[in-house]
Amino acid sequence: MLLTNGFEPDVRIYKQAIHFVRRGCSVTIFCWDRSGDLPMRETIDGINVYRCQIASEYGTGFRQLPAFFRFMVTCINYVNTNSWDILHCSDMDTMLIAFFRRQAQRGIWIFDMHEFYDSGTLSMLRFVVNPLVKFLCNKAAYVIYLNELQLAYATKRTLARFIYLPNYPELSKFASIKQQLDNKLRISYIGAVRQYSVLEILLRECYSFKDDVDVNIHGNGVDAHAVRELTIKMEFGTSTGKFTHDDIGRLYANTDLLFCVYDYNDRNARRAYATKLYEAIVACCPVIVQSGTVMADFVREHNIGFCVNTNIPGEITQIVSDCLQDSGILPKLRGNIDRINHNFAWENVVSNLDVVFQKHLIHTGG
Repeated sequence: MLLTNGFEPDVRIYKQAIHFVRRGCSVTIFCWDRSGDLPMRETIDGINVYRCQIASEYGTGFRQLPAFFRFMVTCINYVNTNSWDILHCSDMDTMLIAFFRRQAQRGIWIFDMHEFYDSGTLSMLRFVVNPLVKFLCNKAAYVIYLNELQLAYATKRTLARFIYLPNYPELSKFASIKQQLDNKLRISYIGAVRQYSVLEILLRECYSFKDDVDVNIHGNGVDAHAVRELTIKMEFGTSTGKFTHDDIGRLYANTDLLFCVYDYNDRNARRAYATKLYEAIVACCPVIVQSGTVMADFVREHNIGFCVNTNIPGEITQIVSDCLQDSGILPKLRGNIDRINHNFAWENVVSNLDVVFQKHLIHTGG
């Protein structure tokens, strides 16, 4: 399995890798540790992890290219000098690595599409990128997708290869969760900290309720240091930093309202369903999302939270004020979530991967 982060672990890849291990596969993850802070080699729950330590910095766009090309060469050499039956490629960058492998090698490749490829850094190149993605889908034996909009990359020829695998959470992480009571309203952000502007809005709009509200920001990321500095300067809010996959249940048990808001100007954010939305549903935790997004449409349809426009001052303040004044709002939302949350478990969709074993490994003796 090829990955361009350090696998700390990457939850989506971890869950797939564990499924492969449980099906009797020998699984190795070759990944890129940009900070150099992680072990070069380790075994995590039966998954062999090899980390290529090439210094780079997340969030620096095209400035990462020299380091990426060095990782690409190292990764190609690794792939060409080791035997494998399945080459699992996370996102388009590692699919390019797979394309340059030694052509005579036995085995198939899987293209795991984690995102859309026509926005963000690549938006200016979408007229080149979109045909490239379709070309790579044509080369892959299977394409894993998590959003129906990604089916736009399929053709009549390749559609049958597409495997639906949304980012649903594992029920096992939430099975024993019990809401911990507190005399304050606890609003949490749980995930990669890459949205300084909206987190700043959250902190500033909740500040006037600091005696009745706790804002907790859990996670690491490119903006984590700046957010932590802001909480110190304001003397309000808590930035706890990195957490492990096993901490998820505890974090949600101490959350009354999940802040799941992204920058509206990010095209991906308008079209994608965040993993933390599904986590909140399984944990029966009401959410705040950005208006004008697919998540907002979902939240309104099921009445499981609130929608805000972060460009309009005071909308978050009003939500917090309403929740503090009416103690029945959040229990009602939790009741609505409880009626749908059984539909969003990883255990219900991971078996979609089994087509790989049924059609390939069984016949090859892998």
